[in-house]
Amino acid sequence: MEPTLWAVFKCIGDDSECIGETRDRIFKEFLPSADYNMLDDTDFELYPENSNSDCFCEIWIPVEKR
Repeated sequence: MEPTLWAVFKCIGDDSECIGETRDRIFKEFLPSADYNMLDDTDFELYPENSNSDCFCEIWIPVEKR
């Protein structure tokens, strides 16, 4: 099995509103202009242990080079 390539996006904000905004930017800005396609596989959100960060969470999406 080959390793997965991930595109990682930080959700900057104080609450979960930033998740929707970040996902919107991924699909409207990143994917149309990037040299990558999103794979039909599981994506996930990673929440930091340190809540003092301005990063609410990270969104990890599996991608492949076009």
